[in-house]
Amino acid sequence: MLYLHGEGVANREQLHEITVPNREGIVSNRWVGISHGVLADTIVEAAGERGLFIAKEQWQTAGTQSADLFGSLDFKKERGRRDRMIVSPLADLELPEGMGLSLGVRHSNLGKYAITFAVGGRVFVCSNGMMVGQFTLKRKHTTGLNLRKEIDLALDRYVEEAPALVSAVAEFRNSTVSNDEAARILVEAGRQRVLAWSHLPDVDTQWQTPEFPDFEDRTEWSLLNAFTYVAARNLSATGQFRLQKELPQLFRACRELRN
Repeated sequence: MLYLHGEGVANREQLHEITVPNREGIVSNRWVGISHGVLADTIVEAAGERGLFIAKEQWQTAGTQSADLFGSLDFKKERGRRDRMIVSPLADLELPEGMGLSLGVRHSNLGKYAITFAVGGRVFVCSNGMMVGQFTLKRKHTTGLNLRKEIDLALDRYVEEAPALVSAVAEFRNSTVSNDEAARILVEAGRQRVLAWSHLPDVDTQWQTPEFPDFEDRTEWSLLNAFTYVAARNLSATGQFRLQKELPQLFRACRELRN
């Protein structure tokens, strides 16, 4: 999922210290600000109550007055001592080797983003990740917003959509790619501005001589991880969110052309 680092990284206690900006003259009168801390706490609480046990959580703020929030929550299937009576809805899901389920979160108190959740996965070997492309929640900050109800519905949809991530990983792992085909995908990624041209040589290096043995197979999965590894270390959370959503679509489109 998202690789959050550098300026703006915070824990939930620090998120509560960030004030909601004054809405006057910024967005519509129907807009309602949401405390970063309250949003993060509500997500974590709702996840725990439905058996989505959190192995790791990361939060990062950005933008004017730290108004934008990005989050990445990694889930585990194992229960802790306090969770013995709760059955995880992910317990019977066969996860891809070397990968775990994650939840991507973003929202903005200046109207830049709606509250958005995305189904994703964390690649253990290099800490980068992927999204399957669809959002389980995209809710604007408007009057009448019942935050807990919206998050409950979104997490239920997250559980329903999680198997799609498993299928997507299998799909990419089973699709072989030649060097010529990889080169065409790189060029198309540049043309469509999925990733800046200046970063594509680094992606090619990770493809030609993978830093991690796990990605030595000549498959779409290895090439996808070359992209996300480079993106995670060079792009902001905003850029990663966009790239991880667009990459699977690009790969599928290129696969259809070569088939």
